[in-house]
Amino acid sequence: MTKLIIAIAILAAAGMVYWFVAKDKLENYYEDSDNATLQQLPNTSEKYRLLIGKKFPTTQLVSIEGNLVSTSELVASGKVILFLDPGCNSCEGMIDKWIDLVERHTVNAEEVIGITNMLPADAALYHQERRMNFRLYCDTARYFFNNHEVTDFPLQLVVGRSGTIHEHTYDVGRQIFPDQLNRWLQN
Repeated sequence: MTKLIIAIAILAAAGMVYWFVAKDKLENYYEDSDNATLQQLPNTSEKYRLLIGKKFPTTQLVSIEGNLVSTSELVASGKVILFLDPGCNSCEGMIDKWIDLVERHTVNAEEVIGITNMLPADAALYHQERRMNFRLYCDTARYFFNNHEVTDFPLQLVVGRSGTIHEHTYDVGRQIFPDQLNRWLQN
């Protein structure tokens, strides 16, 4: 029994010594990590994800004909925006979904646009091969990739007239409710 009491006393003493030695290191660790976090925060006015409730950013895109167009002009009347990548298998499904919705007059072709990182000549060929019945624009500066973390495809956004994002999804199978879509586009 005395051996057990001695072992407990030794462990308690070792624990106290460890606490006094490690305490300063732990405090320094937390102070250093707090300072590092403050220094690593991005400028939130410039860099944010394109999520529901956020404003769709203003930048310049290039049409497949080679003309510059502002995103603020594009979304002024509300838009469904599809971020597409030619190497993405799910993008094919997203394109087919919106082609079908336009053909069935569920949505007007002017209310849907695609955005890709391709050069205009490549994008024009992509647009033609997939027989898109909506416009396709090029983000040749990779603005959305660099500033808004658009790295996964296909990304579908619904942006209202106010420029506010009302829907954000990667789900090709997500059902479209025309009344709700129209409300979002008008808002």
